[in-house]
Formats: sequence, structure tokens, C-alpha cells
Amino acid sequence: MNRFLDIIPTILAMLRRQKFIHVLLLLEVAVLTAVIINAMAVVAATQDRWQTPTGIDEANIGVIRSIGVIGASNPSTASQNLELLREIPDVESAAYGAPPLMNTSTIEVRRSADGHSTSITAYLFQGSQGLAHTLGVDVTQGRSFSENDPPPADSLTDSSVLPVLVTEGLSRHLFPDDGALGKVLYSDGNPMRVIGVVRHLRSQLTGAPTDDEGIVSEIRIEQENVGGAFTIRARKGRLDNALSQAASAMELHNPGHVQADVFTLPQKRREYFASDMAVTRLLLVITVILLTMLACGLAALTHFLVHRRLRQIGIMRALGAMRRDIVFFFACENFFVAGSGVVLGTIMAIGVNVQLAERYGLARLPASLVIATVAGMLLVSFSAVSLTLRRTVRRDPALLLR
Repeated sequence: MNRFLDIIPTILAMLRRQKFIHVLLLLEVAVLTAVIINAMAVVAATQDRWQTPTGIDEANIGVIRSIGVIGASNPSTASQNLELLREIPDVESAAYGAPPLMNTSTIEVRRSADGHSTSITAYLFQGSQGLAHTLGVDVTQGRSFSENDPPPADSLTDSSVLPVLVTEGLSRHLFPDDGALGKVLYSDGNPMRVIGVVRHLRSQLTGAPTDDEGIVSEIRIEQENVGGAFTIRARKGRLDNALSQAASAMELHNPGHVQADVFTLPQKRREYFASDMAVTRLLLVITVILLTMLACGLAALTHFLVHRRLRQIGIMRALGAMRRDIVFFFACENFFVAGSGVVLGTIMAIGVNVQLAERYGLARLPASLVIATVAGMLLVSFSAVSLTLRRTVRRDPALLLR
């Protein structure tokens, strides 16, 4: 440490002599640091969202979108389709209704019927009997649907109270004091009584808290001839085989329908994040290019400065300075410039991130990400300078003094 402090006056004198070049280097490092930190923040946020669970048994869930053709007759009813799917050996459960990551509808719900309480927008997962079981939701309070809970679709009236499950997020939002279990929720449609609370059920994965505010509602369908999403949950590790058999069986028994789509939920997740992952890969490539540019720029500038100071290096060698002493001196000089640039770039990055967070909801910069990026920038700077210097100090002192 004392050795470093002793050479500070000399370093500052050298920096003043090459003020313009070092200011350009400082600005280059600052701008690159700001860009790279925010690029890595986007990459980290995308990875966090990619790894966020929806709250259901994703690995074993598949969907068949069987859509009715206008004017075509179809002999199979909804209840017959469900029985057909449940009879397939590798299918554990089946229901009519869509899982997360699809175009889930939303509903405005409130605490009271008079309309004076604030409405909250929640995702509505509405489907047939067995939907909650098929999705595999984790009920933490109350209970899930029993066989007799879902009311028949043909018996519903405007005053019918529907039994529902809500997520913990929605429960806390609506009833922060004592939770939603046992309460009645009101909307523009039927009132809903909460019979259970589930841990998570995210319709979307945007990173917003509202992603996890959802309602599950089951209605018994029997003789209705409906088309839409039929969801199955397969036995562990048998999803591909189960979905293939289910799609073939549905196609055979529903000549008046066309299968618009057949997919697994893992496939839907990859599709959901396809554009985000493409942006992530692009940002990583850009980051590598910027780091390469920084390393090359530092190496070229170091070579230029060292070439202009060959005589100084030769005198230092002639007076007994070791090679490592010369490398240490120039490395400390670079540390002043690159370190100042990194500090300035970090301040710029935080300022830009604050603006992006306010305008576009971008997540705030994690301290660990900033520290890792700063350390990486300093390592690249030090490595580029050290490798360039080592080639110069190996030369004979007599040649350097010519």
C-alpha cells in the first residue's frame, strides 16, 4: 500500500502531461460501463422471468385447441371428450380450460357489492370440473374443488354464487388484514365465494406483481358441444406420448372440429420467451464486442504511450527498476483512469436505470450485478495494459535509451 501511495504524485504528473488522451480514455470506459451494466440488467431480468414458475405442474401439462367449424355438425359433447381423454393410460387428469401463458381473460373484482370499493384486475382461469386438479395448483388455505362444487352450466343464473380459488397475491391485495378465504368477491358478473387460496398461479411472466393475482373458477359442462382448449396432465415423463394419443383420439371423435394447435406447456414457455431470449443473445454478443473494443483500445493506447516514453522506461531499468516495478507503475496509472471511468459509468448507468424503471417498469439494478460488471471492466482494463507492457519491458535497457 505504501508503495502505491509513494508513486501517486508521479502518476498524477504523467496524467497531466497526456491530459487529452486520458480524458478520452476515461470517457470511453465510462460510456462502455454504463451501456454494459444496463445491458446485463436486461439479460438478468429476462433470466429471472424465464426461471419464474407459473405455480402449476408445467412439466406434465399439454393442451389441445379443438375448434368447432362453422356449419359442421359434431356428435361428441364436452363431457364425452373429457371422459375420452381421461381413459388414455398416460393421462392423469383432463379438463376444459386454458393453463397459464395463454391468452387468459381478466375480470374486475371488488370487496363489496355496492361498487364503492376499489376494483382490482385479476386473471380469470375459468374451465370445467377438474381444472384445478389438472393444473396441479398448490392450495395453502381452505380446500380445492370437490366433485359437487362446480355448478352445472345450464343452471347458472345472475344470482348464482360461484365457488372459486384465488392466489395468495390477490388475497393479500383485496384483504390485507385477514385474507380472502371465506369471503365473497363481486364483479360485473356472478358473485364468487372463495373456498381456497393457492400459493401461485401466474398467467403472464412480465415480472409485475399483478402476474400472480388470479382466480380459478370451475363450471360443470356435460352435454354442451364446445370447442376451445382441452388441457391434460400426463403421468410424469409421459407427456409427449400422452399428448399424441390425446390429439389423435380427439381428432377421431370430433369430426366437426379442427385442431388449431397442440402443444406442451414447456413448448409454450419457450415460445413465450422466444423474442426475449433473442434480445438476450444479441445483448450478450454486443457486450462481448464492446469488451473486445475496450481491450483493443486500451492495448493500442498503452502501446502508444509506452512508445512515447521508451527513454523513461530505459532510464528506470538502468537505475535498477525491475520489470514488475515498471508494469506496476503503468498499471497504477491505468487504474486511475479506468477506475475513474468505471465510477463515472456506474453513476451514469444508475441514472439511466432509474429513468427506465420509472417510464417502462424495468427492474432496478441489483448491487451484485453492478459489482460484477465493475470488477469485469477493471479486469479487462488491467489485463489489456499488463499484456502490452510485458512485451515492452522485456527489451534490453540499452536499446530503450537509444
